[in-house]
Amino acid sequence: MKRLIYKLFFLSVLFIGLTACDDQDETEYWLPGTWAGTVGNRDASFQFNENRTGSFRIEGGDSGTFDWYFEDERYWTASSGTIILDFRRGDKACITGSYADRKSISGWYYSFYEDYLDGYDDEARALVLRRVGY
Repeated sequence: MKRLIYKLFFLSVLFIGLTACDDQDETEYWLPGTWAGTVGNRDASFQFNENRTGSFRIEGGDSGTFDWYFEDERYWTASSGTIILDFRRGDKACITGSYADRKSISGWYYSFYEDYLDGYDDEARALVLRRVGY
């Protein structure tokens, strides 16, 4: 009887483990790494670090360092497609993604987070990034 209980326990753990695996390449927001592409019509690169810091460069002189987090992480436990770039001076920008996976991010870049919050869509620039080396 004891062996049967152990076997059932093992099978149930195995079943749960296998059904929890997701083999589809769905939207995910694993950002750490180097990303390169364009913001508007300018070349751009972003470095997202695992410790939630990063740096960026956009052709034409825009560059700097930031802390990053997902917009609703401050309020909810799940992440959203909007990434906040906090420049630590009270200034923030954001990337609001229409699509993201392990290899690419596309969406909109707002130089000022307030423009995004206020719905100033004319301030958004198209953003297309690919993970470098992936």
